[in-house]
Amino acid sequence: TPSNQTPAVAYKANPRLYSAQSLIGMGATALVFKGTFDDEGKKYPVAIKAINLDKATSNIQQLQQETKVLTMCRHPNICPLYQSFVHQQYLWLIMPELAASVVDILKNQCPSGMEEPYIATIMYDILKALDYIHKNNQIHRDIKLSNFLLDHFGNTLIADFGVASFIQPFSNMVHSTFVGSPLYMAPEVADSKPYGATADVWSFGICLYQLAHGQLPHENCQPLEALIKVINCDAPKLNPKRNFSKEFKQLVDLCLIKSSTERPSAEKLLECKFWNKRLDKAQIILMMNEYKLIKPQQIKFGEQVEVTNQILHQQGNYQVGNDFDFSDDEVVVKVEKEKEKEVTKEKGILDEITKMVSEVQSLRSENVKLKDENTRLRGRIQMFMEKNE
Repeated sequence: TPSNQTPAVAYKANPRLYSAQSLIGMGATALVFKGTFDDEGKKYPVAIKAINLDKATSNIQQLQQETKVLTMCRHPNICPLYQSFVHQQYLWLIMPELAASVVDILKNQCPSGMEEPYIATIMYDILKALDYIHKNNQIHRDIKLSNFLLDHFGNTLIADFGVASFIQPFSNMVHSTFVGSPLYMAPEVADSKPYGATADVWSFGICLYQLAHGQLPHENCQPLEALIKVINCDAPKLNPKRNFSKEFKQLVDLCLIKSSTERPSAEKLLECKFWNKRLDKAQIILMMNEYKLIKPQQIKFGEQVEVTNQILHQQGNYQVGNDFDFSDDEVVVKVEKEKEKEVTKEKGILDEITKMVSEVQSLRSENVKLKDENTRLRGRIQMFMEKNE
């Protein structure tokens, strides 16, 4: 069964039937593992997201929202939720194990940008999912390339509804909460103004830009500087020295209209001629297979996997030691120290870990600087910093 369809397997809410194998992602209060579900001796691959409720008490409503959104979404380009349950102090989300991340393929295979037909094939799937989300009175609010995953059939899926939000009928389709990733933020979101579904369209346009150039607009800026540029500067434009097609330029320009009321809907963007460049999905599968040959070796993060399996498989109240935490900075620093001895030959992996640690330290430093900034800007950035620490 394709991973983007309702599974034939009945994934049970029994933690003892799941096992973690390797750590594949981490967030402020959660870890994501590649794992298996054991159905009477037959094992099925899954992704297991473990959210520490003790560390996320202020975001319980948001976690419930994520689960609600994922459970209700039925679209071939939205990563489904197979099962969810609370066990010990954790919320466990069981999802399909997907083949590859779009951002990883971009960085490893196309560091200067993808060719337009590949961009069209990948992003058309995302646009269809966005259209579905918006027509169901939702805003994703964190559209970014790292949330786009490819399944084994060449389809692209939106993952991680961590900050997705239902639009209440009485709210006039607008929000004013500051969430999301700064480099992908629409100007109205960065400026703490009310926003609607077209904020996702701006982020979609930034993803198009990133796929075309291999990097984001304002990528080398600190969070505060990036936000100011998003608010005050003209919308990013594709590099005129690159030989981009007229259709692609038009699409990106439409997505990156600074006025949210003039920015077109996802439904309208589906009519753009650029999508005629789409490839057969076999070409995407071929690209993924090439990526698998060159992708960095995956670290298994043995301690995190072992402790996670102890939590899953114990019936009693397994107490996690103080040295095991789902906090970004502590886990990354600890993992970096622990794994440096084991993978000294894997320079690329160590570079990635070092980069993550550096980013955490940079965010902390930026948070201190905010104390001297304008009150309105300070409040906005602090909300971002709290979310990402």
